[in-house]
Amino acid sequence: MILGLVLVLLFYIYTFALNNLKVNFNKINMNRTLKLIALMMMFGVNAFSQNTWHQLPNSPYDTIQMIIQGRIDDLYFTNLTTGYIGLAGKIYKTTDKGDNWTLIDTLPHRDYIRSIEFINDTVGFIGTISTITDTMAHLFKTTNGGYTFTKIDSLIPTHIDGICGISHYGNTVIAVGVYSEPPKFYKSIDAGNTWTVTSLSSYAAGMVDCYAFNDTTFVISGHADSTHAYSGIILHTTNGGSTWNTVALSNDPHSYVWKMFFLPDGTGMASVEYSSSGFWTTDYGATWQEVLIDTALFDGYGAVALLNDSVAWIGNQMGPGLWQTQDRGNTWNLVNFGEMEDRMVVLDSNIIVAAGETITKYSPTNTGIPTMVSKYKSHQLNIHPNPVKDNLTIKVNLVCGTNMLLDIFSDNGRLVNRIQKAVKPEGTYTYTIPVASLPSGHYIVWLRTNEIHVSQKFEVVH
Repeated sequence: MILGLVLVLLFYIYTFALNNLKVNFNKINMNRTLKLIALMMMFGVNAFSQNTWHQLPNSPYDTIQMIIQGRIDDLYFTNLTTGYIGLAGKIYKTTDKGDNWTLIDTLPHRDYIRSIEFINDTVGFIGTISTITDTMAHLFKTTNGGYTFTKIDSLIPTHIDGICGISHYGNTVIAVGVYSEPPKFYKSIDAGNTWTVTSLSSYAAGMVDCYAFNDTTFVISGHADSTHAYSGIILHTTNGGSTWNTVALSNDPHSYVWKMFFLPDGTGMASVEYSSSGFWTTDYGATWQEVLIDTALFDGYGAVALLNDSVAWIGNQMGPGLWQTQDRGNTWNLVNFGEMEDRMVVLDSNIIVAAGETITKYSPTNTGIPTMVSKYKSHQLNIHPNPVKDNLTIKVNLVCGTNMLLDIFSDNGRLVNRIQKAVKPEGTYTYTIPVASLPSGHYIVWLRTNEIHVSQKFEVVH
């Protein structure tokens, strides 16, 4: 036990040293930390036993901002204390591990900020998606630590449909977008000064997240095309994106592989929206194993984080709750905390910061609020009659202006009818769709928006 206490002391000395080094969060080498934690646990010292999840009282929250952008979609730390978030065109910075946030810049049209990435302390990027306040998607760059972001659309040799994921390795920056049709892969090898764009239409139908392991090895995630029932997919390349291999494909149609997270040793986890499962890898994303999370939920898994090669969390980006595993994804239990979590960052072995409806934190010291109640009202989808013979009535209630996709699919993933693809203001929309010409069988109405995806099944009978 004495040796265990000595190891605890060494661990905190090591953590203090790390806090005084400039590091890039997702490239933090925590191998020594993880080994030290393992030794502590061997000697009966549980470093995680006192940690709790709590809401931080000083995190940005504004009712108007939440109407425009229903959650904080992304979160990036340039070192162990300094991080950035974006909400409805406003960029906030923390220098104390997320406890307090300062507004540092505002984009011109209250843009929906989907992705944030910094390649060092001064140079960073923001990707947006179209919404009612700005019907164009954009890519922004800062060279002064986020205090001024400038639009760099003119550097992109194609129309930007939306930038949902950004990652980097050194000066190599990659990005993907979910609403691109065909989906596109954006790449810069000179810190964002020049860009190339490649179509991914032969591999997938839409992309959400990406991760760069080095200058040529990347993984990107989203959903497959109609031949694979629009199932969640992960693609892997070792040649800089010239060619891609499908390395994971969800068993659930109409799903997205939403977020990915990797440890320095190659262990990683991916969440799947509209599925009961996620994916686990131990070889830097070259191969993946599907792991069952919660068969009863089948919901919008979003944020994901690994504390080590056994302990991980997955959040619900469309509602409340976190799921935790302590055995590499074999079993999961629900943690009754968090709301609409879409990105998590692990700062050290004791601290995780999560972005969703607000900023929450997993840490030994609970200085926040133990519970919270969502203030955000979700978009609604209703259909009738069901079963239907002649005409299907679809009613969509949008609680804020948003980018909307409304489709009908067959139960095997074939696109039957694209009803609407547009930026729509807040309001209720009713569509009467003739289905008499469709064969008898089961179909799906799928509503996709910036904030949430909703689907309902119906049956055509003759």
